[in-house]
Amino acid sequence: MSHPSSPLGKDQQKPGRASSPGVLPFAPGSDAAPGSAPGVTAPLLEARGFVKRFFGVTVLDGVSLSLAPGEVRALLGENGAGKSTIINLLSGVHQPDGGVLLLDGAPVRFTRPLEADHAGISVIRQELSLFPDLSVAEAIFAGHLPLTRLGL
Repeated sequence: MSHPSSPLGKDQQKPGRASSPGVLPFAPGSDAAPGSAPGVTAPLLEARGFVKRFFGVTVLDGVSLSLAPGEVRALLGENGAGKSTIINLLSGVHQPDGGVLLLDGAPVRFTRPLEADHAGISVIRQELSLFPDLSVAEAIFAGHLPLTRLGL
């Protein structure tokens, strides 16, 4: 049986695998993020009941999570557990088939990564060969640096 917040629903749990991934449960109606200290403000980013299907296969089924300002979370799980799919839904790479994304308590729907980026949500992928001549800091800010008069 899968964890209630698992990307794989109870009927889609892969045989022989432990519950996955490590997405912490969401408490509906709570102003505080799960696992946070009392008095913490409402979540800055919140996903409620995310569902995602690819070619008729449900890969996320009712996944919820919340992030309070300044909070750091980790998604843990085996290959195929749905970690990248969750990140892709939050960042506009894919759109959920169900559920809602809230930013500062207001529903949002990103149809492409640039929309999420303009809202302050971006993903830095671990691709070592994209900018082999740049430092880590330069690679992180690639595309966000001011352009010269030549556009470089």
